[in-house]
Amino acid sequence: IKRNYIVIIIVVLVLLSVFLIPLGLNRDDNMQHRRYKALGITSSVIPDRRFLWIEINSSGSFYTVATGSTDHLWYSGDKMANNAKVDVDPGNAWGGDEDHRPLAIIAAWHDADNKIIYFADSDSATDTIYVWKLDYSSSESAPTITEMGTITNNVATVVDVDIFKLGSDIFVWWVDLNEIAVEKWVDPNWVNQDSIATTVTPIYKAVVIGTKAYNIYDDETVDDLTMLEYDNAVPSLTAKAALADTSFGGTLPSITYDGNDTLSFIGNDDGAVENRLYQYSIIGNSYVDQGPFEVGFQLDRDNRATVPNEFEKGFGFVGLIREIVYEIKPHRGGIVQLQDIGDLSDASIRSITDNFVMNTDGDIIEFTEVTSEIDEIEYDYG
Repeated sequence: IKRNYIVIIIVVLVLLSVFLIPLGLNRDDNMQHRRYKALGITSSVIPDRRFLWIEINSSGSFYTVATGSTDHLWYSGDKMANNAKVDVDPGNAWGGDEDHRPLAIIAAWHDADNKIIYFADSDSATDTIYVWKLDYSSSESAPTITEMGTITNNVATVVDVDIFKLGSDIFVWWVDLNEIAVEKWVDPNWVNQDSIATTVTPIYKAVVIGTKAYNIYDDETVDDLTMLEYDNAVPSLTAKAALADTSFGGTLPSITYDGNDTLSFIGNDDGAVENRLYQYSIIGNSYVDQGPFEVGFQLDRDNRATVPNEFEKGFGFVGLIREIVYEIKPHRGGIVQLQDIGDLSDASIRSITDNFVMNTDGDIIEFTEVTSEIDEIEYDYG
């Protein structure tokens, strides 16, 4: 009989725990809930390109290429409350002030695991690309700068540049008036891997998947966006399927990856003259039109893909949606609203990272843990 009582008590306790947890009467100390909160900080440094606001850690350290001084790099260790120039020319090789680059900083790849950022400098009036790396493993405010040579062979006037990492190798993806090419860093030289003939063509920002990198170029001669695949195992650069009557769209040239088969991006439908969300199947080499979206994406490379930032974020940049933050969830319809921050921001969003948002006024808003502020929460198990 005593044993039966013990069994009954255990069953009752289990049932109570099952029913009390959803009612909020039992606290799970591991549960977290995050929302955006205004910090009351206004930065004097605004990113020139939305993706060149680089979050170093969730505590609020950043490197920024700023509007009006694109050949300089700024550092902040206090959520952009204060900013200082980084000496990115320690050897004073480029003349003038000692902390600037020879040309505008236009591309970056953040190797967060090794605390290194690879940069590329260029502009549309030159035939030279300068590459360098910044190592902040010893100091964020005074990082180590190492030059990685220049790319000049076969380069006419540079149209666009991106930089990416495959394994332990660094690559530059560039476009001039004649071709799109991929160069590999084989110290101390850049070695051409492959190229495709084209005309003036802007490119998106690369996504790396295994031994391959994907990008999109806007073939302005035929009004098509075309997926590019660089296979480092060959090596080869291949133009995949084209998306007819489309062009470069949005102000964040990002491609997101769902971890399986789907690449998502914003392109402009030239017929309807509107930005739309397109999804590309790597296996099927085909596109699906998911409808109109005036949304810019965080770069895939800048998303840590860990809790609480498992997914890339995006934001609206026109009209009524310009103060809404989204998450990119391809298996839930593509884009899901995360939070309307209109009550926190009186201006359009300028740039977004895993944990922070900056608006065009420089106001900083943080994606922060607010569980301690919640008295009651209702779960929807649907």
